[in-house]
Amino acid sequence: MPGLRDLTRLPEWSEFFRLALLWHRLHFRWHEDNGAWVARAYEITNLPDLLSEGRAPEKFEALRLAVERSGHEVSPAVWNAFYAFRAAATGT
Repeated sequence: MPGLRDLTRLPEWSEFFRLALLWHRLHFRWHEDNGAWVARAYEITNLPDLLSEGRAPEKFEALRLAVERSGHEVSPAVWNAFYAFRAAATGT
């Protein structure tokens, strides 16, 4: 696996999160917890409501699970942006 990258500098980072907000009003919090990555999806309303959580050893798997479990029928544009973001970050 390539060295660590500052993911926030990747244009694919911005595109994925922009589309998730635009299409589904979703916001994510993503962090490491005791060797596992945790991604939480929130619906943006007056008070953010926790919709789902994904937990996995790999950060993009955790994020994918949170998106899938959000209860939203996720648009293909959001998934395309997710896979582009993952590819840019991991080189896979």
